[in-house]
Amino acid sequence: MPVTHKFDEFALRPSRFARPAPMSAADALGSRMPLQDLGADLVEELARVGWDVPSLGVEIRTYGRGSNLVTRVASVVGSTEAGPFELHFRGSQGLSDGYHVPTGLNQLLLPEGWKLAYHEDGSRSAERFRGTEKDWSSPHRSYVDGWHQVNDAGPVFWERRTAEARRLVGEVLERLRRTPAAEASPVDAQGFDAALRGLIAIEPQPVPEGFPALYVWERRDELGDAGLPPWRRGERSENDYVLAGNGKRLVALGDARGPLPRRATDGFTYASTDPNAKVVAPGWHTREDALPVEVKLAALNEVYVVDAEAYDAERRTVEAEAFEAGQKELTGVQISRPYRAVALTMVPAAEYPGGYVNPLVLIGRQLHADEARVMSGPVTVSAEDGRVGATMRDSVSGLELRLFEPEEIRRGSVREARRIAGRVAETLGVRMLECGLPEEANAPALVF
Repeated sequence: MPVTHKFDEFALRPSRFARPAPMSAADALGSRMPLQDLGADLVEELARVGWDVPSLGVEIRTYGRGSNLVTRVASVVGSTEAGPFELHFRGSQGLSDGYHVPTGLNQLLLPEGWKLAYHEDGSRSAERFRGTEKDWSSPHRSYVDGWHQVNDAGPVFWERRTAEARRLVGEVLERLRRTPAAEASPVDAQGFDAALRGLIAIEPQPVPEGFPALYVWERRDELGDAGLPPWRRGERSENDYVLAGNGKRLVALGDARGPLPRRATDGFTYASTDPNAKVVAPGWHTREDALPVEVKLAALNEVYVVDAEAYDAERRTVEAEAFEAGQKELTGVQISRPYRAVALTMVPAAEYPGGYVNPLVLIGRQLHADEARVMSGPVTVSAEDGRVGATMRDSVSGLELRLFEPEEIRRGSVREARRIAGRVAETLGVRMLECGLPEEANAPALVF
């Protein structure tokens, strides 16, 4: 089984590798997570044999935020003569640059049908599998139906299960110790040896010539600090990005019925080639006080395209069917259909053939200042043809961006245009102008 790397939204970003803390068996058995010592030994043996072991599946995961990213062994899976097993490293072993790093082995699925968890707070949980053979043979057996919570697990129960768990991990260790060592490779400053670095390396996908600039509208509280004026930036490395790449899910987990593209249930940053489109995830609405961001991609990794028209068309069909049937509300299946329809149009941006009615770009990785820029320039509240709106003229591109869509002049609409324009101007540290507002716009609101 291959080594897999789950990097979530951190493709192409550097990280450091965290190994489990070594400890003695006595110290581990006296701790809240009594398998930590074996987990540390297991990772060391995997490194010794070059990580890629045919009989074991090793999952490496990168997580964090900004440039404070950690890579670790997340799980080891395989089988013995008794059946399949899973070993999960989810227990915190202390802080590393402000993060609780889950490098401790603390959750297992045993071949005998036990699922055990040793939690950091000292609590423990156990489940027993009583489902079908088909479910047990599933690669997702940890999540299938058929698991039943054990509610009367006392000290004797846990003593036995812990002994079984340690025996299993010991067998895996012995198997590895009988494997010849790979050629030794140096460990770099970030803690990676050359073998692991080579196995999880991600090559940038080139951006074709003529690929357009993209535009994102994002709320201030969902932006990193890197795109903001210097006086608004913090000093934490977790915040030195512009766009997170993990916003609203394209398809909610509860609506994921049937086969879907690999990342369909992930969160994304949503973008358009139209600077004033203010696109969001299908089924959602943007906030008027969002800030515009220009994106010029340096690589197409984890960037996708969907046809938002597929959502709209299926939504219209579902609503027509519900109206015809006299339904007062949509069923769960009906609600999920438009999300499924748009997800099935999902293709990597590098493979997009063109032709979508309403193409929507999904950015599934974190973007820093080398690929994204919060647009900034003077803000104007103005009135024309009896309507009031608010715009910003970007000082770099010269584009005029609509902060507040024009509305009929009323006291409420003028007040709202001023509020939004003022918030954007204050956030970006730019000047705010007013132009052509009628005298009555400044009159106090009537009080009843």
